Order: sequence, then C-alpha cells, then structure tokens
Amino acid sequence: MGNFTPHCAILLSKSYSIRQTISEMLESEGIGTLVSDSFEDIPHFVIAERDPEYLLIDIDEYGGVSLLYDRLRGLRDALPRTAIIILSSEFKTDDFGTHRMMLADISIRLPMTYENMNLALIQGPLNNQIYNARQMEVGHPQQRVS
Repeated sequence: MGNFTPHCAILLSKSYSIRQTISEMLESEGIGTLVSDSFEDIPHFVIAERDPEYLLIDIDEYGGVSLLYDRLRGLRDALPRTAIIILSSEFKTDDFGTHRMMLADISIRLPMTYENMNLALIQGPLNNQIYNARQMEVGHPQQRVS
C-alpha cells in the first residue's frame, strides 16, 4: 500500500487491463491511485480519517448495479466526502449529472477516455456536494462510518 497524495483515488476492478489503464490515466493527472480487486481492501486504504477524493468502481466485474446496490449505498454512508465514480461497458452513455446520485456521483461508459476522466474528476466532487446537501435537507446528514 502506498501513501495518499493530496489528490488520491481508490480503483476497484478485477480486470488487469482496466486497473492498468485507468491508474496510469489518474497518475498522469497527479492523482495517486491505490488499486485493488476487492471491496474488502477499502477500509485498509482509508487511513487515519483520510478519505480518498475519488473511488472508481468497474461495476461490470462485480455483477453490475443490481448486484452492487446495497454495497454502493453502504459506500455512500462510509465515504460521504468521496466522489464515487462507477464504470461500465453496459452504460449507453456517460452520466455527469445526478441521475444515479443515490449510488454514485458519476457514471462513465467504458472504455474511458481522458476527456471523460477529466470531466468526471471535476464534476464528481461537485455532484458529491449536491448529494450531501440534499441529504442534509431531508434530515439524513452523511457521516463517516469508522
């Protein structure tokens, strides 16, 4: 495991090529990336109250949105300050809006391009702030689960 840089990400995928390609893309943008193929590694990566700025999940490799629904909702609660970006070759298009905000801040169709990645890195944290503000409005403030 490496140390987080000021901008850090966790990338989850069982695909070696996706882990390699996306981690290189992120690191070329100065974002330190911790890579794993297991959700169980996330608590080990989150060090001393320091949440990663981004969490990218290749959902195809874990059965898609329907099988990951509860796990993605749990990540929302566990990492409220982290922009969650889900990746799938099954998406018809990228979603930089808030349509899937209960599960993720951004949805990107694979294969990911540099342009889409850069948009996701900018819009993801903004969408995350919108999600957290809406949670506060309805009386469900997000809290980091230790």
